[in-house]
Amino acid sequence: METVRGFFESTAPSRLEPSLLPDDVVVAFHIDGPGGGSWQVRSHEGGAAEVGPVATGPKDCTVTCSEGAFLEIIRGAISPQRAFLSGRVKVWGDVGLVLRLAGLLGPRVERMRSPEL
Repeated sequence: METVRGFFESTAPSRLEPSLLPDDVVVAFHIDGPGGGSWQVRSHEGGAAEVGPVATGPKDCTVTCSEGAFLEIIRGAISPQRAFLSGRVKVWGDVGLVLRLAGLLGPRVERMRSPEL
């Protein structure tokens, strides 16, 4: 079973695609609870991106939620959008950036390809 720390240290970096965020953007995540913590996703000019501990400096978007809510999101029990609309996730700043990260946060689903006709 994945933990919040395991997600940010292993899963998120492996899913991070260069085109996910615009250049030079920082999205911070503050997860409350005993298994929580603070991390950020930072994009650089040219498309490179990284996940790491929250650093000082301005953030384009900040997301806060409980450990329980975050675990439900990454396990697919609730969508990031539904968690936000129900008030379980709070967002400050550019909400559009979090929407771009929705695929990073949800469980990995293999897309089925339609057969060639």
